[in-house]
Amino acid sequence: MINLDSQRCARRRIALGARCLITLAILAGCTSEPANRQAGSAGDVAAANGPDDTRNASPNAAVGCAASVPIVLRGELHGAVRGELVATSATTHCQGMQRPARNGVRLQFRIAKGEQISNLTMIVGIDKLGRGDVGEGLRTTLTIIDEDNDRFFSTGEQLSCFSDITENRPRPAANSSAISGIVWCTAAIPQINGNESVRLSELYFSGIVEWRDELS
Repeated sequence: MINLDSQRCARRRIALGARCLITLAILAGCTSEPANRQAGSAGDVAAANGPDDTRNASPNAAVGCAASVPIVLRGELHGAVRGELVATSATTHCQGMQRPARNGVRLQFRIAKGEQISNLTMIVGIDKLGRGDVGEGLRTTLTIIDEDNDRFFSTGEQLSCFSDITENRPRPAANSSAISGIVWCTAAIPQINGNESVRLSELYFSGIVEWRDELS
């Protein structure tokens, strides 16, 4: 007799393995060229954040997020993944790091539970961004991982997503910076393992990047 539970477990292990392999490939990342656009404002994210003081940290804050920042991601997704995206520091796992060879930074947000969208990971790779740098139209790789349905979307080599960085502020007593800005795209983000795509309105974000001393 066929054990259906065993079959389901086997399929789940295969899916998880594929997810890890695709995520590792995505993290290698490519970037894209700037396009003409009127710069927006990250007001409702950056302005609401206030000083990044770890003394105000909430014990419920998820790993890696600045607890003093109430909202770390805000935007609206359309297409294969749809809904308003509002991710708070209390329900999101954040990670930010400097890319090798000083080639910009990478911010990762895993939304465990949002108002309309949950179990979603977004990876924002910003080209040539260093300590204290701000600017508009910076080349950006955007990746979206829909964990519930094992779907992966990424701009890859597509020249379609860019970032306007409005804040890049050193954090006190830490080798890191608080970075806020907007990601905007001129085309849909294609699915890597399928034929669907995701479109987004401006994505407001706020995260922390850890700098590597040997790359500084």
